[in-house]
Amino acid sequence: MEIIFWADLHLERDLGKAMEIASKFVKERVENKKVTSDSRKDFLDVLLEFGGSGKDEPDKLSERHLNIFIPAIL
Repeated sequence: MEIIFWADLHLERDLGKAMEIASKFVKERVENKKVTSDSRKDFLDVLLEFGGSGKDEPDKLSERHLNIFIPAIL
């Protein structure tokens, strides 16, 4: 039982770090988009511009959604 607790603590810590890094990526990209008008897009740009139907998906992905989603796909 002690091993599971130890592993759980490390997983939580590592996930927190991953979410912190993802948050920095998202914030940096949002700020850069305000300043530059680069027409090239990557996966993060597409996620930031996502507009769902609003029926079974959100109208727009929030920074919180992106901060959770990005570490999950890495």
